[in-house]
Amino acid sequence: MQCAFMETQVARNGEMLGSYDELQLIASLETGVILPTDHYWHEGMDQWEELSTIIDYVEDSPSVPANPTGKAKDISQKNQHLGWRDDPASEKQLKYLQSFVTPMTPDLTKGEASDLIDQHQNDPDAQRRRWTEAMEQIRLRRSKHPSYSIREDIEKALTQIAEIKAQKTTAKLLPSQTKCKIADLRKLRDKAETDESWCDLDIEISKLEEVVANLDPQALKDDLQCLQMELKAHRDMRVKFWRATFNANWIEDDNEMELVDFGDSISNYYRGWGYAMKVPAKRDVLEILAELDSQNGDWDRTVPEAFYAIYNRLRPGAFLSAKVVGARATRAGIW
Repeated sequence: MQCAFMETQVARNGEMLGSYDELQLIASLETGVILPTDHYWHEGMDQWEELSTIIDYVEDSPSVPANPTGKAKDISQKNQHLGWRDDPASEKQLKYLQSFVTPMTPDLTKGEASDLIDQHQNDPDAQRRRWTEAMEQIRLRRSKHPSYSIREDIEKALTQIAEIKAQKTTAKLLPSQTKCKIADLRKLRDKAETDESWCDLDIEISKLEEVVANLDPQALKDDLQCLQMELKAHRDMRVKFWRATFNANWIEDDNEMELVDFGDSISNYYRGWGYAMKVPAKRDVLEILAELDSQNGDWDRTVPEAFYAIYNRLRPGAFLSAKVVGARATRAGIW
């Protein structure tokens, strides 16, 4: 399908059939539980559309019933191709199977790939392997550029905090007529004469209901408190990371093992620059980060050495004596 998948609402003749994720939607189309003539909607869409408009996505799975009601639009010949199982496996199928860490033969067919996908989807161990592999890929990405990854966490928390604050303001100003408006729209929806009218009204109702549900004052207060604690933890960790790059024995100070996944980067930065300088104070780290973040949004991924250059500028006496530097370099195997 051409849409980005999330929970998708499906309706038929003005009645909701339910919510489906990507795999459930494909399976339901394949078995005829839902039809190409049914309408779908998910967050981000302006209006409901017919499933037949996105049916081409299912070409990588067993074909959808071509015309179960006699009313559906014609589905492409490619989807009706009876010999689809012997065609080479698609890139989508191969990529999906790779997420399960599955050994595959070079000449895998669409039919074989489809069978493997069905097998893995019903196999708890395969699902566990997929989740483990996904977490490992995230860990590897974060460990390569720790400061940048932590900054992404900080920016995400700041964005969420801003959204919660805006919602709190809206909650105070939300007129009491909103619930009355929802009730009026439901009456109009019940009297809708066409599927299109019903779907348009249902979207409007869903949006208003979501607004009301998300504006519980106590829930917003709790969410804001959690996000502020999360933001502080991310900021503290970023400072802790940079200070660790000046300490060969950083792991002894990492009592909560917060930096263990960043060990390789810490060691590389220490061997590259940190070994020759004193551990900076927290206020110095914050000042350096503020300056660099304001100048270059990508610096800690592309030029991490800039941190040490600015530290040297701010604190010229940060360099250790030649004797201490030599001893550290020898222990670290730098010289």
